[in-house]
Amino acid sequence: MNKLIIGMIIGLIIGGMIGYFSYGIINKPNLDFTRGNKFQIDEETKVEIVSFFESNPNDNEVEIYCQENKMYCMYYCTEINSDYEICSKIQVMDRGLKNETRNNNKN
Repeated sequence: MNKLIIGMIIGLIIGGMIGYFSYGIINKPNLDFTRGNKFQIDEETKVEIVSFFESNPNDNEVEIYCQENKMYCMYYCTEINSDYEICSKIQVMDRGLKNETRNNNKN
């Protein structure tokens, strides 16, 4: 009788572990941060972003565009070309935001 109860308990524990890990594998969030997958921008918008930067805007135009479209500038600077001065500022801001988020999550 005791062996049966112990066997059932072990079976429940093993079954629970299998269920827990199976659920985690099936329902895991998309953590694929490979190049181009971290931005939820459709292809048409990507073309518009690249077109803006390839039209050789002056620094003032880029500054205004990036103030109004931070995510688009981050996409261009991190995925396409980081030659613009604003890109170094955006990358510094992005690292700062990541560090701030990381520090907030520790608290």
